[in-house]
Amino acid sequence: MNNKYVLEKYSPFNGIEDFYILNNEYIGEKYFLYSTPKVNYSLKIKSNGYVPKSGLIYSKIISNIVKDKKILDLGTGQLGIIAIHSLYCGAKSVKAVDIDKECIDWLNLLINENNLENIETIESNLYDKLSNEKFDIIFSNPPQMPMLSGSKHDSGGEDGRYFILRILKESIIHLNDNGELYILLFDFLGTNIQTNNEESLKNIGKKLGYSKIEIVLETPKIIKENSVTFQSLEHIKKIYPKYSFKEINGNLYFNIQILKFIK
Repeated sequence: MNNKYVLEKYSPFNGIEDFYILNNEYIGEKYFLYSTPKVNYSLKIKSNGYVPKSGLIYSKIISNIVKDKKILDLGTGQLGIIAIHSLYCGAKSVKAVDIDKECIDWLNLLINENNLENIETIESNLYDKLSNEKFDIIFSNPPQMPMLSGSKHDSGGEDGRYFILRILKESIIHLNDNGELYILLFDFLGTNIQTNNEESLKNIGKKLGYSKIEIVLETPKIIKENSVTFQSLEHIKKIYPKYSFKEINGNLYFNIQILKFIK
C-alpha cells in the first residue's frame, strides 16, 4: 500500500518555475509549495479545493516591490497566495479580502497552521468593510470572464469588466500618495487598446486620476478545450469584436497582463 507523498513541479505558465504540488493520494492530502533559496512555504489545499493558476504570475514581481509596504490583496482566494507570498517577501503588513466566507475560513486555518503574523483577513465585497483605510500597494486578480452566468470566482458580468471597473474607481481613494494598484487582466477586455466600442481600461484609468499606467508583465494563455474561456469563446468574440485571438501550434491564445496604476 503506497503511502508516500509525490512532489511534482507545477508550472501553469512559462517562466514560473518555483511552485510545486506535494500530493498523497492514499490519504487524500495535497500541498502547494513555493521553494527558492530565500523563500519557502507550503500551504495545504482544501479537499476538492482550488489550485491557483493565473494569480501565480504575481510571484514574478512581488519580491521586488513589497518590502516594508502596507499591502491589500483584493479577492484573495482560498490559499491567499498573493497575500501570503507578499508577507514572506517582506511586506510590513497584509490585509486579505474576499467575498467568499469559505475562502476566508480556509485562509485563516492556513495562517494559524503556519504561525503567520501581520496578516489580517476580511470577508467583504471589495472595499465595503474597509472604511477609509489606505495602502501602499493593492493587488487584485478579479473575476473577469465575460459570461451571462457562471461561478462567482470566474464571472465578471456580461462584458467581464464589472469588478474591474469597480476596483479602478474605488482603489484610488484607498491608495496612499504615489501608491500602486496592480490588476491582473485578460487583454481581450481592452486593456491598453479598444477591443469594442468602449474605452480601453488604460484610458478609463487616466480619466479616474491615475498619474501613470503601464503593463508590467505579459504572458500568453493557451485556451484549452473545455476550459471556462473555451466555453465562453463565442460570447467573448461577440462582446469584443475588434479583438483577434492569436495562435500557437494550432492552439488559440490570449495574453494575461498585469497593469500598474499609480496614484
